Amino acid sequence: MAGDRRRAGAGTHTEPFRAHRAAPSTCEAGATKHQEQSDCAFGYYKEFMDSSYAVQQPPVAVNCKTPVKWLENQCLTANRGVEYDWMNFLYDINSAPAAQRTSLSNLWQVYLTACSPPECEAENLSWSALKDGAKAHYGEFNARYVKLAQSGDDFGVNH
Repeated sequence: MAGDRRRAGAGTHTEPFRAHRAAPSTCEAGATKHQEQSDCAFGYYKEFMDSSYAVQQPPVAVNCKTPVKWLENQCLTANRGVEYDWMNFLYDINSAPAAQRTSLSNLWQVYLTACSPPECEAENLSWSALKDGAKAHYGEFNARYVKLAQSGDDFGVNH
């Protein structure tokens, strides 16, 4: 369950690249259209414990545009990540204006820059390593890097 204190952090470093890869990728082709939307909902596919600790059965519509910082506000485990925060982060960087946008294919290149090939798929990258990979891939003053780094802070994946 998202936000479940008993399971917070289990397998979380790689979840954003697995569980929510499809959520923002559906927006890649129509990113301009999505920038114009004032809301974004994702049908969460498993049990979901909300902030009042009530468990809701799937599908549960969750906002994928507003920062939640679930880990920081609901979990006891530090230095991890939860898929809800990562989904929001991925949507944000993927639906940004074109000059700031990091598509999933670009994010994969950032990931490859951040890790040590050929072991990339086995590594659990820290946020700082991913951010450093983005800096190396884009350049420190590039709008895409600046957006990615700020979104990490805004959406609580910067752990």
